[in-house]
Amino acid sequence: LLTMISSLSFSSNYLKNSLPSELGNLNLMTVLDLFSNQFSGSIPSEFGSLASLSILNPYSNSLSGALPSQIGRIFTMLEFD
Repeated sequence: LLTMISSLSFSSNYLKNSLPSELGNLNLMTVLDLFSNQFSGSIPSEFGSLASLSILNPYSNSLSGALPSQIGRIFTMLEFD
């Protein structure tokens, strides 16, 4: 059932720790808004499996490291803030 999620916003919730790689299993995800939290670590390579993703907003977190190359293969991406 959770794999049917198409839009998910964690915006301004002061969430901490690393991003769960399991979010990469949400194949129908078109919007993933992570804005203004306290996420740390890197963006998981599993996010490259989000083939329908058009908006990814990781702005205003404590993320580090390079953007996984798999994300560059998402042809539907319209916005990366």
